[in-house]
Amino acid sequence: MNGVNGINGHQNGCELNGTIGKGSWTIGLINVQFRYLTAETFGFKINANGASLKKKQMWTLEPVPNEINTVYLKSHLDKYLAVDTFGNVTCESDEKEPGSKFQIVISEDASGRWALKNVARGYFLGASADKLTCTAKVPSNPEYWLVHLAARPQVSSHSYIININISECCCHKD
Repeated sequence: MNGVNGINGHQNGCELNGTIGKGSWTIGLINVQFRYLTAETFGFKINANGASLKKKQMWTLEPVPNEINTVYLKSHLDKYLAVDTFGNVTCESDEKEPGSKFQIVISEDASGRWALKNVARGYFLGASADKLTCTAKVPSNPEYWLVHLAARPQVSSHSYIININISECCCHKD
C-alpha cells in the first residue's frame, strides 16, 4: 500500500527525494491515554502529549534489514529514538545505534496494539504523563501503542451504469 501523506513530500515506501528506503512507513504512535508520541522541535525533547497527528507526531518506521519485526524510529527532525543503558529515552542521534533498534511485539488481546521492545536493553518503551521510559520487562497498558498510519490512501472509484430494457425482460407481460 502506498499513499502520499502530504508532509514534506513523503510517500510511504519511499520519499520523493529518495531519503526514505523501501518498506519505510510514516506513522503516529498513540499511547493508552490517547496521546501521540511527540518529538518537540527545540531541544530534542520527546513526550507523549500530542492530541492529534501533526508534523511533530510523525515518525518514520524504518525496517532493519534481515531482522523480522525490528525497526528504527526516526522523528521529523531526522533524529533516531533511542534508549540508554539506564532506560532513559532520547531522540538526539543522527545515526542508527544499538540503542535505537526496537522489536515490534503485537498484543495478544487482538487489539492491534504494539509494544516496542528495545533490542539492546531488552525492556519495553512506555509512556506515563510527560515521561517516556524503557524499564518494563513485560508490556502492560503504558507500554502498548496504537499505530496511526499517516498515509492518505489513494482511492479509485468507478461507476458502471447498467441500462435494462424492461420490455425485453422475460417477466414483463404486455
